Amino acid sequence: MCVSGTCAAPGYPRSADARTRLHHARPRLTVHTTLHDTLYEARRALLQLQPSPAS
Repeated sequence: MCVSGTCAAPGYPRSADARTRLHHARPRLTVHTTLHDTLYEARRALLQLQPSPAS
């Protein structure tokens, strides 16, 4: 489970607790299960913020 680049090992015994707390704090937050997925989505979001190159 990863949020903002912080990950817990797949067998982390309290991952359900972490997901529940995150859901209450930030209901629209997507929690990814791997660092790869977290970084992919972060990069995608950052690329959407960049202005397009001037023609």
